[in-house]
Parts: sequence; structure tokens; C-alpha cells
Amino acid sequence: MQHGFSARQLYVFITAVGLSMWALVAKPAPVSVGYLDRPDVLSFISDLQSEHGFKVTEIERILGEARFDPRVVRLIGPERPPSELSS
Repeated sequence: MQHGFSARQLYVFITAVGLSMWALVAKPAPVSVGYLDRPDVLSFISDLQSEHGFKVTEIERILGEARFDPRVVRLIGPERPPSELSS
């Protein structure tokens, strides 16, 4: 079955989703500091550029828009026993 997407397009899409998820679960930055001001994020961007050829400006655009949301961390974190789900 053909979906109309090339393997490269799917790879880029999945990577972008992964980047967004990573940015959401990363430790929250202080209010005055964005993710792009963090050394670990800059290192991650550099690795993506050198290992996969992604454009730095595009990665910075995606991660620059990311905001920490504890609900996302809770939802994608380890599965909790049913007794803890009501909290």
C-alpha cells in the first residue's frame, strides 16, 4: 500500500515528532531561559545536524516553540498502577 510519502519524508516527520516529544519531557527550563539557551539542547541540535544532516535553523525553530508541560510528562511517562491514576 502506498501512502504518497517517501521514506525520507517519513523519516523527517518521525524525527520531528521525536524532537518535539524530547523537548516536552526534557527538564523544564527556568522561566527566563528557553530550551535554546541550554547547553544540552545545543549539543543535541549539533548532533542531529552532524549525524543526520538536519538544518540547524529548522531544529531551532521546532525546539524554540517547545514548552514544558507536566501533563505531557505524566502522560508519556511510565505506566502507573490503576490505584494511582485518579491523582
